[in-house]
Amino acid sequence: MLEKSTIITRTLHFLIFSKYCSTTTSSIASKFRFVCGLDNVECSSRDNFQEIVFGEDAPRGTVYCDNPFTTGTQYFEVFMKNKARKTAVGFLSNNNTTEYMRDKPIGQKFLSMGGAGLIHPLEISAGKYTQGDMVKAEINFQEMLVKFYVNGNFCGDAPWEGGPQAYPAVSSDGGPNTLEVTFSDDA
Repeated sequence: MLEKSTIITRTLHFLIFSKYCSTTTSSIASKFRFVCGLDNVECSSRDNFQEIVFGEDAPRGTVYCDNPFTTGTQYFEVFMKNKARKTAVGFLSNNNTTEYMRDKPIGQKFLSMGGAGLIHPLEISAGKYTQGDMVKAEINFQEMLVKFYVNGNFCGDAPWEGGPQAYPAVSSDGGPNTLEVTFSDDA
């Protein structure tokens, strides 16, 4: 577990780097790219993060990574740069849906945490988040457990029932929303 000062330092570094990044793709960013199969949604790689922009007329839906996490403990973090609509951050068992990750069936297993403070689809109370917050979704394949954090603070966890892989995913209830995503160094 990281100490609070380390988390704050990493968050500040992330914010500084994300503000002044170039358009070159890093090895981690190129390993995990978000797939945007929705109208008015753009996914782009930067030097040390990926930006997901849900435009004004974007539909309600989900974008996901083209490659899954498969071993150990891995995580990704989403900075809510501009959050005007509801969002959910979590994992899909497959990368073949654009359905919003909430409380209804979407044709595959998923776990997500919404900004209103619930872990879906189990509807477990967790921490709320809003614009300016950093949301972390972490999966531990040995324990088959997903944990959620907001600004470095633990918010809740739930068992992962999606099998031996988990695709990082972000849902948005339309737009406008601008999100910046980073991945764990060992991802």
